[in-house]
Amino acid sequence: MGGLKLLSTRARVVGCFGRAPMPGELQRLRAQGLEIAEVRLDLAGIKTPQAAAELMSRFSEVPTIATLRSAREGGKWQGDARARHNILKAVLPFADAVDIELAESNARAMSKTAATRGKTIIHSRHNFRGVDSPQTMDALAEKIPASGNDILKISCKVKTAQDLKVLEDFLRRWRGKNIAITGMGESQPAKASRRRFPKLGSKLAFAAITKTAPGQLSLAQTKAVCT
Repeated sequence: MGGLKLLSTRARVVGCFGRAPMPGELQRLRAQGLEIAEVRLDLAGIKTPQAAAELMSRFSEVPTIATLRSAREGGKWQGDARARHNILKAVLPFADAVDIELAESNARAMSKTAATRGKTIIHSRHNFRGVDSPQTMDALAEKIPASGNDILKISCKVKTAQDLKVLEDFLRRWRGKNIAITGMGESQPAKASRRRFPKLGSKLAFAAITKTAPGQLSLAQTKAVCT
């Protein structure tokens, strides 16, 4: 596996799983538009490297993102940084990409581990209070190499039309880089973000197989906005 293949014209459709796939499910979902599976190891209750590797191995039919989301960023993982790194090492043979939170204490070490295996690194940030300032987001975008396959993923709670505009302007400024933006929440502007951003330059569009974020669209809805 040599990392995720990204598209220049639209976002790729990512289905979020908090469990193992059922027999035949991946084949059926791929026919319905699934392009990448994000395996939420934290939602699946993974605690050990062995369990993580076994779960990831069940997704061999589709490109994968391995995610072990911490509790402070909306997930259920509450283990320490060393345990998290050991799980990351165990899933690398089965993953095309790994999600590494920018706030993680050993994010640099985990990124180096993934990079040595040629994996796409998704550098993620989650803000459940609101939208980051343009200056904060620009500073993060500047650190993402112009070439290569690393992705900056920013997920912010979108409450107003102005919040939506801030994120849209950010996407337009950095359209040439690998950036994925998600507007979280049930507000109308948040829902609008999930329909607009896949065609404004966001590289990934996350759909609910297992619902992992408020306002997430279904697979069919996500495919529709990515075509």
